Amino acid sequence: MTKRVIYFDTTIWNVLAEQNPVAAGVCQGLAERNLEIALGLNAYFEMLRSFSGKRPDAGKKLFVCLQQFLSCGVRIVRTWEELLIQEAKNLLENPVAVDLFCDADLHNRLRLAARDLSSGNVHPGTRELTAKRQGQSESVRNSAAQHIFNQPDMVSDFQSVDPANLSQFLDKESRDITGRRLLAKYLSDIFPTFNMELPFAPEEFAVRLLKSTSNRVAHAIVRSDIYQNWRAARGETVRRCVPDDSYHVVNASYCDVFVTEDRDGQGDAAKCAIPGITVLICGNRAVPVAEWLLESLSLQHKSATL
Repeated sequence: MTKRVIYFDTTIWNVLAEQNPVAAGVCQGLAERNLEIALGLNAYFEMLRSFSGKRPDAGKKLFVCLQQFLSCGVRIVRTWEELLIQEAKNLLENPVAVDLFCDADLHNRLRLAARDLSSGNVHPGTRELTAKRQGQSESVRNSAAQHIFNQPDMVSDFQSVDPANLSQFLDKESRDITGRRLLAKYLSDIFPTFNMELPFAPEEFAVRLLKSTSNRVAHAIVRSDIYQNWRAARGETVRRCVPDDSYHVVNASYCDVFVTEDRDGQGDAAKCAIPGITVLICGNRAVPVAEWLLESLSLQHKSATL
């Protein structure tokens, strides 16, 4: 039986680093209930930035935790860009199941790198790699966001949407011209980044991808952007790290459970971007994450069967 995949955003990895549980025990307890933890590759990149902050010791502590979980077999989810490209390839070739996880070789290299980082051994170029990745991410996302905000009529439409009608609005807009144009902008930016050419005009490619809800990343990145732009259009405070937050959500598109501390509405963002995903919000750092997680999922299951 396929295990249900639980995606932790970076806030939860920070909690685990503070609590310092026995990784093998956590993984075993979840496996007995047909569950497994997944680490987002984009989260790994984000955690590297902890060595550039005011408390580099926090980075060591984080990677001590991370290395232990990776050594216990926690798998790494590929970036949303790679997953989107796989969805696109499935339109051109015989469709294959989207491979959610990084291959064994990359996993091993990242595990060994985490071991070095847990000792405070930051390799030359790590900071440059982190800055480059962050710059690429922000450039792609800001380009797409600006594409919408250059259209005042669209912003006006966002402002008129009542929160009670948001779900229906996202369903419609993600499949309509707004979603097509937004996804087309992403495709135009991402394919050249991977040294690939678009086989169709961007909007035509976007239409094909959005025809099927099985293309989970294509739908999630569009829904996530429309949701965040809706918030911004209504004057809600949106954190500077929204690109990272959104990437966590979209990276979880093929996962079953999304776990977060919910800083500034991350839980709502996940629900809006990925209809049907289970969202769990960790609100008490004093409670062991593993125990809380199993109890919460058990309550969810009981509620669903009533």
